[in-house]
Amino acid sequence: MDNVNAMSGGQVSGANGTDGQTTSVQTNGANGTSVQTNGAAMQNGNQMGQEVIKTYTQEDFNKALTAEADKRVNSALENARAKWEKEYNEKLQKEKDEAARLAKMSAEERENEEFNKRVKDFEEREAKYNRERLEFECTKQLASEKLPVEMSEMLTGSDAEKTKKNIETFKAVFSKAVENAVTERLKGATPPTKTKQDESDPFLQGFSGI
Repeated sequence: MDNVNAMSGGQVSGANGTDGQTTSVQTNGANGTSVQTNGAAMQNGNQMGQEVIKTYTQEDFNKALTAEADKRVNSALENARAKWEKEYNEKLQKEKDEAARLAKMSAEERENEEFNKRVKDFEEREAKYNRERLEFECTKQLASEKLPVEMSEMLTGSDAEKTKKNIETFKAVFSKAVENAVTERLKGATPPTKTKQDESDPFLQGFSGI
């Protein structure tokens, strides 16, 4: 049973016989009311101060993983789009500048400009073709020498003669490296030990001097 004491314009306090909780209410007229609670309220405050550990289900983990993957994909697409737009705008601006430059030339100057451009394009295509041919021949020679064909791009020179010298130099270095590796491996190998059967076997004894 609750016991309540009340005083006009003063303080009201009560005690609950069930759990020992006490509550006091102090009134200050127009200034408002202040409430103080002990017992269960203090216990709730202590519980709130404790660390809360949140657990995640597999579904939560999958959602977070999917969200992160989508975020990265969108970021990559955005970067690729920005790069493409930049390159396109630069190319477009370059073409506009070139057209404006040609427009200021006379007919003869434009003809010479176009001729020089065709010559340059032809030379670039020819150089690319020669490079591919030399690299192909380099690959064939490396294969015939039983050397790593992956080195063809690095060993291909400006012409066949320089490419051949590069291959010869690489062959000498590669062979020496293989020889050193084999020697080091043999040093670490443990020679087989003779058994009593080997010593008593006349056939095996014949190989002892080898």
